[in-house]
Amino acid sequence: MNYFRGNAKAFVFLAALFVVTISAHFFVIINPGFFNHDEWQRYDHIYSYNFWHFVETVGRLRAGKEFGAPVRPLGFIQQGFSAIFMVSNPWITHLIDVLIHFADMLVFYLLLTRLGVDRILRNVAALLFVLSPLGIFATAWVGASFDRLYVLFSMMAIYFALGILQDKKNRLQTSDRKLGAVILNGVGLFICAFLAIISKETALMLPVLIVVGCVCMNGSVGIGQLLRDKYFYFISLLAGVPILIFLIIRAPAIYNTLFVYASPEYSPQLSFLCRNVLYYFAYPFYWGTSDMYSMLVEAKMPAFVAVLVHFSVVYLLAWRASFKISLAYISLYFVFLFPVIFLQSISAHYLYSTTPVLSLALAYLICDFIKTKRHMLLVVLGIIILFSLYRFSQIQIVFYEDGVCQVKYISTLDESLVHARALKPIMTVNIQGETGAKLYVASVLCLGAVKMVLTKVWFSLQIQIIQLVMT
Repeated sequence: MNYFRGNAKAFVFLAALFVVTISAHFFVIINPGFFNHDEWQRYDHIYSYNFWHFVETVGRLRAGKEFGAPVRPLGFIQQGFSAIFMVSNPWITHLIDVLIHFADMLVFYLLLTRLGVDRILRNVAALLFVLSPLGIFATAWVGASFDRLYVLFSMMAIYFALGILQDKKNRLQTSDRKLGAVILNGVGLFICAFLAIISKETALMLPVLIVVGCVCMNGSVGIGQLLRDKYFYFISLLAGVPILIFLIIRAPAIYNTLFVYASPEYSPQLSFLCRNVLYYFAYPFYWGTSDMYSMLVEAKMPAFVAVLVHFSVVYLLAWRASFKISLAYISLYFVFLFPVIFLQSISAHYLYSTTPVLSLALAYLICDFIKTKRHMLLVVLGIIILFSLYRFSQIQIVFYEDGVCQVKYISTLDESLVHARALKPIMTVNIQGETGAKLYVASVLCLGAVKMVLTKVWFSLQIQIIQLVMT
């Protein structure tokens, strides 16, 4: 990765893009809250014991009860470190999330460089990546750092895989490679594949992504030659072995999920396929809520319109690039969504893996329309991108407002407890359960037992406590 040596323009651009990233995520960084049950579990564990006890608890591979129960050692350790600052300095917790997002963009930029994408196109793609409506949900939510991490290491794995397959001119080759370069890139590929799968289970699709990406690449080598190349199978093996080991360790959980019992939200069913494909494809151009759960109960027309807009992007790719490229776009958009596409539960943070794909597609069309002076199409595409920027801002502001409301609720709860103690004896409630979010559980318990007024509908928006009789 010595690309930046002697390349002052790239360094200046990325330095400027770092400033843009921090500025564009201003409301993410200053968000005083939006910590969900999962994040409070990390905080409470560390607060009750210490960080190293948390690392020892979550940092080992195990089968788990079912495949939906997360086993993500690296992802949990990162979230545990971020949780240290949740109460005292929440801006540090959110800044770490933004910095991981920026790291994803850097690897995406390097990957485009290795693919031989010209400077202007990759600059535009990197900018759109930073400001993508597909990336902001997973960036604004601390609990979705798993997605940012596995995508980061998956792109790094692809970078090293291309280092084995490509020659010095960034073209696929079938001639003999230098042994040193093969070993270096092979080790990098193996390590990154391992880091990806212990960040999140969705990375099990990485070998498929590498195969699809190689087949869809435009290069000097045909598909037949590529499939006869021993190094193609070598990189598939290097990417597949860490994932195979992970799946073997988790085999009992997989068996339980498929044949014994699985939580309803993690039980795969074919009946959810069409619904999930529709909403995941519609989300980046959806006019309305930022929460995919809410999309399920809203009118269907905005979703269908969003799908048509997205298909227009696919059509433009087929027209201006090739039909093969449009098929590659759809394949790469859904490849990392495949493990969750059959689940009852849907969420926008899964779409972080699609951020590089959409960003590159829109960047290609922008550069092509400018080069060919197709002004009307450029205006239409500009409207689509402006709407994407609106979605980026909208989702970010929603997270900020929700975070402010959470902090107000906690403050109101604390003040009400002090007032209640002064008026009457407080009943003690003993909560027994796993090491986790005791404060969160206590809050939910209180909400179920107190008289209150809701001024808005959300998890805990603008709650005014009228009477409180529990600690």
